[in-house]
Amino acid sequence: MGRRPGYPGVARAVYQSLPSLIAARSRYREVKAPVHLVYGEKDWSRPSDRQADKELLPAADFTQVPGAGHFIALERPDVLADLLNAVA
Repeated sequence: MGRRPGYPGVARAVYQSLPSLIAARSRYREVKAPVHLVYGEKDWSRPSDRQADKELLPAADFTQVPGAGHFIALERPDVLADLLNAVA
């Protein structure tokens, strides 16, 4: 994924906004909309962070995609499409 056009700019933007992304977690309990957490089995996020998200959003659905990494929309678009179509 790191060789795709535009990746360096996107990566910089993500790292620059990381403090606000981390701070947002403190407001997860306020979320009232339906949430479906989708993680790849080989996602680079820490398992403890994924567990924390599940605990902060107890009503959320959770799917772990076997064999996928962080970019599920690119790696397994079929799985993501099925999940979205199930609630459409």
